[in-house]
Amino acid sequence: MFKLNDPKNNLKNFAHAFCLGLARTVIEPSTVLPLMVHHFVESTIVIGLFATLLRGGAIVIQLYAAFWSQSFRRVLPYLRRVF
Repeated sequence: MFKLNDPKNNLKNFAHAFCLGLARTVIEPSTVLPLMVHHFVESTIVIGLFATLLRGGAIVIQLYAAFWSQSFRRVLPYLRRVF
C-alpha cells in the first residue's frame, strides 16, 4: 500500500530528480549544438558566435513581442506600468 512519507518513496523521488536533472544537463541545446557545429567547423569564433546567437536570439524575439503588444488596447494593468 502507498504510504505518504515512506522513506523508500523519498529515495526513489530523489533518484528520479537527480537522473532527470543530469539528462537535461547533457541534452541542453547550448551544450549539444556547439559541439555539432565544432564537428563541421574548426573556427572557435564561429562556435562562439553560434552559442551567442542561440541565447541572444530568444531575447530578441521576446523584446519584439513586448514592443508589438504595446499597441493593443487591452493590456493587463501591471503591464501598462512596465511599458
